[in-house]
Amino acid sequence: MKNRKVIFIVRSHAPTEAALARWLRCFEDLRRGFPGHSLVASMSFDVTMQSRVHRRRVRAFEKAAADRGVLVCVHKYSERDMRASFPALKQCEAKLIAEGKLHKEVKKGRSLAWGFHVEPLLLCLFWLDKRGAVNLEEDDYEVWCSEDDLGFTGDMADLVRFYSCACADVDLLGGKGRKRVDDDWWWANIATDAFFELVPSHSRLFCEEHIQRFSKRLIERLAHLATTCHVSAWSETFAPSIVDADPSMHFQSLSKHGHVGEPYAWWGNISVDEWENLSADPATSQKLYHALKW
Repeated sequence: MKNRKVIFIVRSHAPTEAALARWLRCFEDLRRGFPGHSLVASMSFDVTMQSRVHRRRVRAFEKAAADRGVLVCVHKYSERDMRASFPALKQCEAKLIAEGKLHKEVKKGRSLAWGFHVEPLLLCLFWLDKRGAVNLEEDDYEVWCSEDDLGFTGDMADLVRFYSCACADVDLLGGKGRKRVDDDWWWANIATDAFFELVPSHSRLFCEEHIQRFSKRLIERLAHLATTCHVSAWSETFAPSIVDADPSMHFQSLSKHGHVGEPYAWWGNISVDEWENLSADPATSQKLYHALKW
């Protein structure tokens, strides 16, 4: 859409130097593709358990961005901020404790932001609104949110522009498709009672969220539910389930137009050499990969 603002947020907690360098180059591409005020770029860091080394890397990233004239809004938040803004997380945390998953799965050097991504995304957007980078009420916008270990073998501005035109009315773009939540899914019960009351069982879905795009009306819906209706859920199921439960909203996978490569999964682990080969091969150009753990 011609006058729609693009908000591109990368979430991170323990960034590598290589990841920060990749995203700085990506933000340069996005700035060239979306000049002026049509782009809001942000790195959002969970600092709950961030080490001194990672704090130094973040400061170095901020300096490098400034030196190269790349405007990137650096957002920092903690688990305490999440709890304060979204009290519903307390019930999710209680269910994690009841199932023995809080310390076994989540708290291995991680905060709640490891499993709950909608709330940190909203915190970043509220912060961007407060500092004047975007007007969430008046601006027309779309929100891209990526993990810091995602890779794309192309110019990210081209990908964003393609979907802005081809899928302008899609509320949630993400992954290879949605899957039904059943009792065997590890995080099936990690949601508030209000979520289960709102979303019928047939609409409880999950999908990959290594990179996603949210419409303005989906962001507004999620913000209302999370802040005033005590609704929260494990991140992979929160947004896709809300979309499926609303007949007026639409989902589309990123694989439909051939932009998802392999691997693209939580267990993916692409080496430096493999990434260089993927990036150089025309057959694997313009594709998303996960994960670059370096």
